[in-house]
Amino acid sequence: MKVLLPVDGSESSMKSVDWAVRMAQQNLVFKVTLLTVMNPFSEKSYEKNFVFDEVYYTKIYEVTRKQALEKAQEQFRSNGLEVEGVIMHGDPAFTIIQYVNNNDIDMVLMGSRGIGQSDNILGSVSYRVLIKVQVPVIIIK
Repeated sequence: MKVLLPVDGSESSMKSVDWAVRMAQQNLVFKVTLLTVMNPFSEKSYEKNFVFDEVYYTKIYEVTRKQALEKAQEQFRSNGLEVEGVIMHGDPAFTIIQYVNNNDIDMVLMGSRGIGQSDNILGSVSYRVLIKVQVPVIIIK
């Protein structure tokens, strides 16, 4: 079974990593791919009227996303589990959906909300992935 696990460093995405590691330890998951999508200006983490250095903000964004991916990879590897890490650029939901469709993914396991999301049960990315992919999706709260 090929499982896609998008990570963005949010609390719920890191909880989904913990859950996937436990599943993998029980031999319930055969191949996990961690996916981080880079699209800093889709995030709602800055004020509309706030003046910022776009290059600096993009660099900080990319560094934090890569760190989240590395932390997730380390959780698997420190438990003796194999994992693949992928970094892509684009709209997060669209990129995740495309990756699922183009890589014979059997299941998506993801956090309920990303960084900077409101108190809604599902964030916009997890909602769009849930309704658009044709494979099972497990949402971790």
